[in-house]
Amino acid sequence: MGTSIWAQAAGELYCGSQNKPTLFFQTNVTIDVTASYADKKLFLHGKPQEIFVVRAELPPQNQRIYDEAQIEFIREAVDKIGIPKVLSVLQVEITRLMDKQGANLFDIINPEVLHQEGYVVTHMDFGFPHHLLVDFLKRTLQ
Repeated sequence: MGTSIWAQAAGELYCGSQNKPTLFFQTNVTIDVTASYADKKLFLHGKPQEIFVVRAELPPQNQRIYDEAQIEFIREAVDKIGIPKVLSVLQVEITRLMDKQGANLFDIINPEVLHQEGYVVTHMDFGFPHHLLVDFLKRTLQ
């Protein structure tokens, strides 16, 4: 269970020193994203629900790709390389943003990734760090 996110992505593959891409493709991706938090870092886990290749072409030959085996190769590349790469960059940047807001000072419990009004929202509960509570009580009771 997670939050279903839809995205449109395009990619270009360049081989050698060509000025034009060897392969161009555009996809619509629906992915189920869940979040976990450990060691003061947010981790995003994605499970693709659908990867639809909208357009694929070989620009040097000005030729569209219709072969199902080639389309499946693009889907597999998006699944195995594209989605994990995007999630890894997002989790680093979201962790950095959370740290900037001071979230790393607290224990984070049960994070969730929610889709709300066109935005992706990270929802979480905060726990007061045990060592800070002990220090506070020691100073208060002295």
